[in-house]
Amino acid sequence: MVAYHGRNLAGFWMDGAFPHFNETATRGNIIGVAKNHMISYRNGPPLMTYQKTFVEIERIFLSCRNGGDLVELLLTFTICR
Repeated sequence: MVAYHGRNLAGFWMDGAFPHFNETATRGNIIGVAKNHMISYRNGPPLMTYQKTFVEIERIFLSCRNGGDLVELLLTFTICR
């Protein structure tokens, strides 16, 4: 992901890493996955891109819980093309 974004974003909150994050559909997808414990799949143009050579992404959000209702981890798989 460093090659995609041009910098290491480890340790940043999403709105700190991407100034336009709150205006994208990604924010709603993340909230929906956490609240509804459902998978979110998306295929299409990147919503938060800094590397213009990628024209399409496939992304899956998975909520991970430890037996309770609280989502403790949001696992994301992204393929950039």
